[in-house]
Amino acid sequence: MAYVLHQLLTESAERRPDAEAVRLLDQALSYGELEKLSNQLAHALIKSGVVPGDRIGIYLHKSPDAIASIFGVMKTGACYVPVDPNAPGLRLAEIARQCGFRALITSSLLYEKLSGAVLDECSMAAIFFIDKSPDTALPAPAVTFADSLPSQPVAPPAVNVIDQDLAYILFTSGSTGSPKGVMLSHLNALTFINWACDTFAISNIDRLSSHAPFNFDLSVFDIFAAIKAGAAISLVPEGLSAFPVQLSSFIQNQRITVWYSVPMVLTMLSTHGKLHERDLSRLRLVLFAGEVFPIKHLRTLRRMLPRPRMANLYGPTETNVCTWYEVG
Repeated sequence: MAYVLHQLLTESAERRPDAEAVRLLDQALSYGELEKLSNQLAHALIKSGVVPGDRIGIYLHKSPDAIASIFGVMKTGACYVPVDPNAPGLRLAEIARQCGFRALITSSLLYEKLSGAVLDECSMAAIFFIDKSPDTALPAPAVTFADSLPSQPVAPPAVNVIDQDLAYILFTSGSTGSPKGVMLSHLNALTFINWACDTFAISNIDRLSSHAPFNFDLSVFDIFAAIKAGAAISLVPEGLSAFPVQLSSFIQNQRITVWYSVPMVLTMLSTHGKLHERDLSRLRLVLFAGEVFPIKHLRTLRRMLPRPRMANLYGPTETNVCTWYEVG
């Protein structure tokens, strides 16, 4: 049985290597491919100087490569720190300063948004690019996935990680001042994931949406509950929530069985998403958290989706979820 988060992937890859693990529209990785890619990234990070306990920034839009990066970082014994790719460069700089990033995983397009001085305070071993290295001066050696990863070993690195080690750091909105990081251990997250999989009967026939950004704690369920069960993850394209008709089509076409988002998105779906025109017969579970769900909109959603089980989850980032209520 897994006692750290990245073991969930290794175990599911052993059981179901050819099953789809993660998809973003026409980009997909099987469990075997995701395990291999994350292992190779872990070896490349270690080769660059990453050691257990380091903090590694992930500054990426959602993609299969971003999921591989999350697992690759944890397999080094380091913890991942996801940064909102739509946030200003100064926020990345402040998070990098507080964490002392040992490395950063990003894309050339995102990196070029940053001012040259943003990361100067961090003494990083390397900057990893999922695509190509930008034509700009860098404060650390550049490593690209295409050039570096294929030559790395495909087996997991032999790194001793225990359940009390840090798995990830999530930063609050910083609305009252400087962003503040919440440090979560493998044990903390895995305890929640084990509970969630049991409570909501997540299995390998499920397909979970991944709507929340990776820097928001809802993403912990989306990623790790799916991987534990050997289920598939459908990454919701960024910005799609602003178009509820297209979003409801996405849920139908992706054959989503488990949906998890903030109530505002579900409100938009129920009022403007033309749910009555969609075949959502595979949708069996709707979870929501992060804000109040106005009763009138919840009742509308329940009338439009009478079949799925629905539950309101609640909890601070420090605990993922500490209480929940099933909607009848």
